[in-house]
Amino acid sequence: MADTFDEDTFDEDIFQESDLSFDQSISDLMSALLMIFILILMVALMKLTSIFEEKTNIAERYQSLQTDLYQDLYEEFKENLEQWGAEIEKETLTIRFKEPDVLFEPNSAQLRNKFRTILKDFFPRYLSILYKEKYKNSIAEIRIEGHTANPGDQYPFMNGMLLSQDRTNSVLDYVLSGYVLKEKELKDWCEKYLISIGKSHSQPILNDDGTPNWSISRRVEFQIRTDAENELKKLLEVK
Repeated sequence: MADTFDEDTFDEDIFQESDLSFDQSISDLMSALLMIFILILMVALMKLTSIFEEKTNIAERYQSLQTDLYQDLYEEFKENLEQWGAEIEKETLTIRFKEPDVLFEPNSAQLRNKFRTILKDFFPRYLSILYKEKYKNSIAEIRIEGHTANPGDQYPFMNGMLLSQDRTNSVLDYVLSGYVLKEKELKDWCEKYLISIGKSHSQPILNDDGTPNWSISRRVEFQIRTDAENELKKLLEVK
């Protein structure tokens, strides 16, 4: 007997085969998308790892520079700090001259003779450390900061700003003079990085209770900033 053609069964078989083919295509597509996602994730993780390692290296370099610089500065000046009325702040590499009566004439930018003598001794030795081979290419800025007191309304902020800026300019002019710096190479290098900034009474030194101690807030500070610090700040920016 000849086979009979069942139209309903034929159509069902075709649809079942079509569904299987469609399911297979979807499965292949999902597998491909999953592989692409994994590759993207791997690339992102590799990039994050690279950034983390770079940050770590810069942070370690920065810490090493800070530690070595502080140690060299301390060893160089430890015998002089007390007699100069100065101190070294380890965290910021700040050398602070904090005896107001030694620094300037009252309400004036004129350097006292004693401070001239101190600067003449201090500054060439200071630069000789910064100009060492292991440091000189890592210096971003050598900053001279001037700070005044604020004993009431007698000295408004802008008056203090003008006075503190004039004072730091006087210090800058003197340390760059031939009386202090005699080596032209050292002077030329120094001029690339040395700046003077007046701060008025905006950053007083505080007592233990948090109140300003104006009697010791009149001061001159020498600060060092390294390029590692700038690189670290750039890496830490959120983009």
